Amino acid sequence: MLGSDFPYPLGESPSGDLIRRAGFLSGTARAKLLAAGAEAFPG
Repeated sequence: MLGSDFPYPLGESPSGDLIRRAGFLSGTARAKLLAAGAEAFPG
């Protein structure tokens, strides 16, 4: 999940771009970091 310290910028635009560009991550790891954790959180 991505939080916010509004009004201070997160330093990444668009959000998740760092994870999408990380060449060392597998597709599965990338998917888990971008969405799977947030989807599993509510139960």
